[in-house]
Amino acid sequence: MLLRKEDHPTAEQVLARVRRRLPHVSLGTVYRNLDKLVRCGRVTRVPGGEGRMHFDARTDHHCHARCAKCGRVVDVELEVGQEMTEQARQCSGFRVTGASLVFEGLCPDCAAEDWKTSKPKERG
Repeated sequence: MLLRKEDHPTAEQVLARVRRRLPHVSLGTVYRNLDKLVRCGRVTRVPGGEGRMHFDARTDHHCHARCAKCGRVVDVELEVGQEMTEQARQCSGFRVTGASLVFEGLCPDCAAEDWKTSKPKERG
């Protein structure tokens, strides 16, 4: 349900997909299995808005963008370079082993809707 998708569902969205085939599955079961997938490296967590966590089947290092209006999360093909990693190490003292970067804004659909609703009405 998750590993074959290119989106970034929440646990609740995974539950809805699973329940199409297994209607009695609980949200707790979904969370436990997602946690196992994260621990074994098959899935990564992507921070979402309002404390929600999204899950990503892509485990390579890549960035994300999240819509502040609808919550949609998409991949952003942008590498976090060595220079940024070195700056993080110098500022924090950490031995940096990875990075997660999430851009926030409005997705194209929400931006278009926002533009339509904020456009002054023409008088006729």
